[in-house]
Amino acid sequence: MAELARQEKLRGPTMSGHIKALEALNLVRRDAPDPQDRRRSGLLLTDHGAAVLTEIRAPRRATSMAAGRCCTPPSSPSWSAPRCAGWRRTLPS
Repeated sequence: MAELARQEKLRGPTMSGHIKALEALNLVRRDAPDPQDRRRSGLLLTDHGAAVLTEIRAPRRATSMAAGRCCTPPSSPSWSAPRCAGWRRTLPS
């Protein structure tokens, strides 16, 4: 947890609480402890967690694809670079 907390710029107890909440929702599960250091264990995405992640990413992917189509200059004179830039600013990052 300590390494994950450092990467996310959180305190250890805060990260631990987040992980416990994700476990309670069956989104992640702890992996077997590291044989070299039993204090360390990995986190694995559960099947349910993978399904939720796919569901969350789907609208984002569709929006990105739509922006790609919008920003590909069509033969129509209605396309413009500023219109494309506006679209890109509204996309979630």
